[in-house]
Amino acid sequence: MSMKHSSMRTGGTAALAALLCLTGGCLRDRAPSAPPALVAPAESTAVPYGWYDGRWPHERPLPPHERLLPHDSARFGRLANGLRYVIVPNAKPEGRVSLHLDVQAGSLMETDGQRGLAHFVEHMAFNGSRNFAPGTLIPFLQRNGMAFGADANAHTSTAETVYKLDLPAADPATIEKGLLILRDVADGLLILPEEVEKERGVILAEKLARDNRRSRAGKALRDVLYADSRYAFETIGLEDVVRHARPETLRAFYDTWYRPERMVLVAVGAVTPADLATMVERHFADVKARSGAPVMPAPGNVRHEGVHASYDPETGGGVTVSVTAMHTARTEVDSMSLQRRRLAEAVATSAFQKRLLRLASTPGAPVLGGHMAMPVGFEMFETATITMRARGEDWRNALTTAETELRRALEHGFTQDEFENARRVCEGLFTTMRREKANRTNSDIAAEAVACFNADRVFQSTDQTCDLYLNMLPSLTRGEVEEAFRRRWDTGNRMLHLSGMAGVENASKRLVEAWAESAAHAVEAPRDSVATAFPYLAEPSLPALVLHDSSRQLPEGPALRTVRLDNGLTLHMAVTPYEKGRFSLSLFHGDGLDGLDDATYAVARATERTLREEGVGRLSREATRDHLGWRHVKVETDYRDDAFTINASGPGEELDAVTAALWTQYTDPTPTKAGRARAIEGLEAGRDERENTVEGVAPHRIRAFLYGDARRTAPLDSRDVARVPLDAMRDFALARTTTPPRTMVAVGDFDPERLIERVRHLFAMPTPVPASHEAPHEAVRFPAGARRTVEVADPDGKAHLVVAWRHDLEDESDQRALAIRHLTASWLNEVLREEVREAIGAAYSPSGRYRHDQERGGFGTYVASIRTDAALVDKVRRAVREAAQGLAKGEVPPGTAARLRAPVLNAITKARDSNTYWQRIIEAEVLRGRTAARHAEAFAKALDSVTDADIAAEARAVFATRSAELAITGKAPAKKPGGKPSKAAVSRKIPAGTTTEETAQGVAR
Repeated sequence: MSMKHSSMRTGGTAALAALLCLTGGCLRDRAPSAPPALVAPAESTAVPYGWYDGRWPHERPLPPHERLLPHDSARFGRLANGLRYVIVPNAKPEGRVSLHLDVQAGSLMETDGQRGLAHFVEHMAFNGSRNFAPGTLIPFLQRNGMAFGADANAHTSTAETVYKLDLPAADPATIEKGLLILRDVADGLLILPEEVEKERGVILAEKLARDNRRSRAGKALRDVLYADSRYAFETIGLEDVVRHARPETLRAFYDTWYRPERMVLVAVGAVTPADLATMVERHFADVKARSGAPVMPAPGNVRHEGVHASYDPETGGGVTVSVTAMHTARTEVDSMSLQRRRLAEAVATSAFQKRLLRLASTPGAPVLGGHMAMPVGFEMFETATITMRARGEDWRNALTTAETELRRALEHGFTQDEFENARRVCEGLFTTMRREKANRTNSDIAAEAVACFNADRVFQSTDQTCDLYLNMLPSLTRGEVEEAFRRRWDTGNRMLHLSGMAGVENASKRLVEAWAESAAHAVEAPRDSVATAFPYLAEPSLPALVLHDSSRQLPEGPALRTVRLDNGLTLHMAVTPYEKGRFSLSLFHGDGLDGLDDATYAVARATERTLREEGVGRLSREATRDHLGWRHVKVETDYRDDAFTINASGPGEELDAVTAALWTQYTDPTPTKAGRARAIEGLEAGRDERENTVEGVAPHRIRAFLYGDARRTAPLDSRDVARVPLDAMRDFALARTTTPPRTMVAVGDFDPERLIERVRHLFAMPTPVPASHEAPHEAVRFPAGARRTVEVADPDGKAHLVVAWRHDLEDESDQRALAIRHLTASWLNEVLREEVREAIGAAYSPSGRYRHDQERGGFGTYVASIRTDAALVDKVRRAVREAAQGLAKGEVPPGTAARLRAPVLNAITKARDSNTYWQRIIEAEVLRGRTAARHAEAFAKALDSVTDADIAAEARAVFATRSAELAITGKAPAKKPGGKPSKAAVSRKIPAGTTTEETAQGVAR
């Protein structure tokens, strides 16, 4: 269960979404910049969510030439009671179905006394309904192969509550069960007093878990942009309302807003639309409204004029400056004209973003980075925003840069080169999106449909969307793009915002003055960047020869082809059908970090971090984007414990570009002064969060604790990078190129013959690979019996408790033992959910898991991990200890193994249909000499043989042993009268990492 505060949604490819804020057929907007003169915007009005009137977006009246056609493979339907449904056949994942019930009501529909009830009602959907008594729904889901959270979940946003089921099969019986659950959500929730009381604590725990510096920074900006309106309210609501919500008040909200005419059922997958439509009719035709037609509370007016400034002094995450322009609310029917304008805005965004990237990549740049977006807030407020990351605390230079570059674009527009480059980026992204349409999953498409309907945007197929924009792009002019950019900034207002820096006196006044001072200087027209070539390295003159070429079938997977060249390089290839049009290529060379002494290890980590701030080889980040970004080709350096790695990925059609990029990064790694500076300043900006928040401290402290305070567990710090001279980085990076590649792994949809040819030519170095001399791992000293507390200067009152029990898996081939441990961990997870989340409401998402580290002799641990309130740590600790005592008795309820096994098998089946899964399997086989594929096959089969008695015996053997406990706590806030925490009451800073420990003796095996 989760909340979505933004009405912006994305679909299609990730890169496309980031650029365009696109939802398949629902193109949205982003951007930032400001005009030389402020012109008052034209009057516009809008009825908030007035389109929630029971009509489909494609039913809005429009002239024929403006109409957008709805999804050409979908079946749209409407029941007599007003409930709508859409059914879309789709083949990924194969033989499965996703069901989403979209209730068009969220936190904006709450009155002041109801703030938080929409989200509370969502939680109650899992705590008792007409056909599922309290405590029975999750076991029902598990018996039917679904995991709570992964396959059954929900979210609440400002204007929607969406319930989501990913069914493990597409047979009528399974679909009927899914529809039964969603029908209960529609009008059958029980909302019992005892369940309300239990869930109250869970919601308060969720509220605490989501309250962090990043979320507060976002809220601070929303409070400015949507001042004096309900749009600024948080979906999770007010603590006082949540604490005192009664069953009858929840019931009143539920009965008022959960109405058939405000519901849309979306079904996507291996379905026959006519048959499923009949099932929908049978389940939902008699849903009735249980109250009169509701009226949405007036959200308030949002109007800004002139230049305003605001300041958020909370530190953490670095200093940022933003400038935002916002139009008054207005609604527009989705049309050809609207989508053409959105496309022009997307091209403008790309052009301006390229300019910011070039600026930030320049040595001595005034900013670390910049970002531009053009969202439509709440589907009504057209907004443009530029955000700049300042160098250190130099906010003034960051603000001046934003003002100057914005005004440069507004006064002079874009160069022809910038325009054509941006248009090419969009064309490449849409082309890739269409080529990879078969990769879109049922849940992706269902989420896209919901996003479209709730934004009053026509829901289309991927082909329709891509055809629409690809047909528009050739005729799109630079003038249109510049006009779209200027229009977004023509608002009559500018909101300046400084965050992440304490102690700026008269900040608002100084921001406005700095803005005006910058605006007084003339700006020159933009200049095109210097053109670069790629590839820029000469290929070896003589290709390597193939010495060996063989294939073998991986169990329940693809064929693995192995090609060995005469220079020692081995290429392993698996052509898969799972992700159409995409493949990954990884190069592994050297012995990795484990083969380095401590001094060289420090150089390696600093070099890796710096290289991640660079482009490919000697290319700048801007040039890398120009040559490879629009092709969706990505390259990343990864120095792993067992090998130095370069990972590349891209479309199969861009195989030559992918291999050239990987070879260039391997042959010519180029850490630069600018990249090193960005690495240092980026790490410095995040240091406070890493050292002084529970979330930042926990990851490395937990690993260090469980591994007996082993070396090399600390996170990389800015000081670690600063201590390594640039020359040392260059020497280290270049030294990796003198160690020939050990092996390459390619997985996905590509031409293997072409890949062999390119690898033979590019990686033709004659020196054979030397024998590996990997350093042995130090023995793990598990801290059995230790009770450690680490206090950090986090004033949020959070804590993270970890309790672990050691149980090694020394023989990795014993997959039945591993299967027993995984199901025992699932039982631990169940008990934690029941005892910590549901019984005492002390945590939102406690977890139990088992992990083993084969690289360290099979070192294995069961781990209970609970994020909670610092004031509740002792209570949670007692609950976990009592749970462990109960587990140690081995009293396993009948049917536990079968119930917990089904979701695990379902997850395995889903995982097998991905390139990532087989990439990991093949790496384990070829790099570590394991029979990973056979182990994975044996594990799935072994799960079927695990019994309740096996779990009971394992639990008795494990949970009676001495555990290790680590509590990472922030300062618990003082309590206000009535028991509510007060962050303002926290004044004392605790030194970061202050540690107390009861015992630390003993090493258990």
